[in-house]
Amino acid sequence: MVNRKSPISLYYQIAMELRQRIARGEWKVGQRLPSEQDLAGEYQVSRMTLRQALDYLEHEGVVSRQRGIGTFIKADPKQVLTPVSFPISFSRQMRELGFSPVIQVIEARVIAEPSPEFAALLGLSPSDEVVQFKRLFLLDDQPVALSLSILPHRLCPGISDRGLINNSLTTTLEKVYSIYPVLVDQWLQAARCSDEEAALLNLEMGAAVLEINTRSQREDQTVIEYARTLCAGDRLALHIHVAPEEDRSATHIEYVSIK
Repeated sequence: MVNRKSPISLYYQIAMELRQRIARGEWKVGQRLPSEQDLAGEYQVSRMTLRQALDYLEHEGVVSRQRGIGTFIKADPKQVLTPVSFPISFSRQMRELGFSPVIQVIEARVIAEPSPEFAALLGLSPSDEVVQFKRLFLLDDQPVALSLSILPHRLCPGISDRGLINNSLTTTLEKVYSIYPVLVDQWLQAARCSDEEAALLNLEMGAAVLEINTRSQREDQTVIEYARTLCAGDRLALHIHVAPEEDRSATHIEYVSIK
C-alpha cells in the first residue's frame, strides 16, 4: 500500500505497486483492470491521482486505456524496459507532494534564428524557428526554481500566442499538441546564477544553485525540448531512489521541497 508520509509521489507509488501486481500475475495480458473508482477506493486516493498512475503505466507501455471501456493489460512489465524516471513536470510533482505551486511565465516568444548552440541541441538548422519560455516557480510565495525552455516551433505552432494551460508547458504539450516525451537526457551540476537570475530567485548575486539541463525526445528521436532549470538549493532538493536490481524499474528521481 502507499506510504503517505513518504516524499515519493502517491501516483508513482501506486503505479509501481500496480506494476508489481501485474508482474506477479494478478492480472494477465489482455485482462481488464478493476475500474478507476474501485482502484481509487482501494488505495484511498482521488480518481485524479489514480488516473495519473494509470497514465504513467500507459506511457510506459504496460497498460492500454480505452475510453468508456476500461484499462487493459498490454504487456508483461518484466518485458518492458523502463528508464530512470525523472520529474519532467515540476508543478505536477509539487502537487503530488501536497504543495500548491505557482508558475509565472516571464517570457514567451518565437525566435526566428536560434543560436548555433540551441540549434545543435534541438537538432535544427539555424533557419528553423524556436519558441522560448522563461518561467519562475514559487512555493508559498517563495521562488524555488527558474526554467528556460526552448522548443522547435514547428512541433507546437502558435503556442506562445495561445498561452500555456495553467502555465504548465508539459500539460499544454500533452493536451493541445499530443506530444509525450519517451526519452529524456538529464545533466545535473552545481552552477552560479547570473545577477538577473539571482534577482528572480531572490538569492544573493553569484549564489550557488543546482542546474538541471534536460533534453527530451519523442519515439522517432525528434527533440521536443531543451530546458535549463536553476533550483535554489536552500529551498529545493532532489530525492533519488535506487531500487533493487530485480525491480530496477522503481528507480526514480523527484523534486522535494525543503521546509
